[in-house]
Amino acid sequence: MTDKKGNAGTSSNATTAAITQNTTKKIDIPSRPADSGDSNNPRSNKPVGFQFDKPAVGEEIVVFTTSLGTIRLRLFPTEAPIAVTNFKTLVKSGYYDGIIFHRVIKDFMIQGGDPLGNGTGGESVWGSGFGVEKNANLLHFRGALSMAHSSLPNSNGSQFFIVQSKSTSGSGISAEADKLYQQYGGTSFLDGEYTVFGQAFLDDLKIVDAIAEVKTGANDKPLTAVVIKKAEVVKYTGK
Repeated sequence: MTDKKGNAGTSSNATTAAITQNTTKKIDIPSRPADSGDSNNPRSNKPVGFQFDKPAVGEEIVVFTTSLGTIRLRLFPTEAPIAVTNFKTLVKSGYYDGIIFHRVIKDFMIQGGDPLGNGTGGESVWGSGFGVEKNANLLHFRGALSMAHSSLPNSNGSQFFIVQSKSTSGSGISAEADKLYQQYGGTSFLDGEYTVFGQAFLDDLKIVDAIAEVKTGANDKPLTAVVIKKAEVVKYTGK
């Protein structure tokens, strides 16, 4: 791994834990969506910054009930169909229930999704990993939900991170992106390297900040476990 602020990945010598070993519900595994598009050919024509918009009433979101509070997450299935399908299926299966945030770095990000709790575990719902879904209009602004992966290709599995950084030096992508990075903060150096597929509600970033404040030990692991007590897919009601 590189410097801890230059890498939001998983251990490159990762072992895997089958989805059936960490699920509480029997579910059907959906077909894997085709990956169509890249950073130069985005899947939608939405403007940079649309990820901060509130979801439509009735839109499916994910809610994490953690030991420090609730985090609501909007998802972007059009822009990142593989990551969203994988994440929602894992959530519905109960995969994330009881899992900890195993890597927490203040002013950077909080990372979870590993059933082993040490950064080496987890896999996708299809067993094999998948690659980065790049989008020029989904960036690592503060609160972005992104897939964690190792240095190996096609190593996205079950691990994810939420960007916590409140500041950034800017992106260089566009004037609009730079303006939003200055307004919200984020980790622009991760753009194009990891898949942004969701966004934490702005009102819930205080919980992300609280998690980032916990004391950590070796490998940036919290000394007091921060647990995802429950992860669920719900329809947004407007509140």
